[in-house]
Amino acid sequence: MARQIDFIDALTSPPAPFLTDDPQSDEVLSNLLTASDVALQHSEATVHQLAAATQRRVQEIQQNIRRRLARDKAEITAQQIALLVERVACPLRTNTAALRGDSRRLHVAFQRQVTVYLYRRISGASYLTIAMAVNHDHSTCIHSFQTIACRVTGDPAFREFIDQLETQITNTMAGNNGAAAEAAA
Repeated sequence: MARQIDFIDALTSPPAPFLTDDPQSDEVLSNLLTASDVALQHSEATVHQLAAATQRRVQEIQQNIRRRLARDKAEITAQQIALLVERVACPLRTNTAALRGDSRRLHVAFQRQVTVYLYRRISGASYLTIAMAVNHDHSTCIHSFQTIACRVTGDPAFREFIDQLETQITNTMAGNNGAAAEAAA
């Protein structure tokens, strides 16, 4: 029957000589015991190192998640902007190609300015995102927004028109989101 060793006796007794015939193996085992003794004596430092390494890894994971969420949000925003192009084109009695085109005709440019203004108001998207949706430079989109914002401020009838248009578009989008949610369920 094997001899049972009490755990406390094993910790308090002096280390027993190894029972191997190979002095090199005895040296390896002795080094391992010494390393484990040092690790136990310096366990606090080891724990801190392990905690620091774990914290760095968690931060890397969090950064990757943030990047992925930002990328997904940008894709969603681009999809929403594309949907807004269609929603704005209909009440303005134009087509999406005209809004995305490079025509400088007065009525097309005005429709594009209203579209940019409504995009920004409804989605809160950046000028760069809106510029990509309408195939124009972001500075053009900034100018368009400012032009319509100035006109909305100074012309109550125009403000009423824009407010009604915005309400119509957001209600249409809310109806589609509700239908999409029902279809997904």
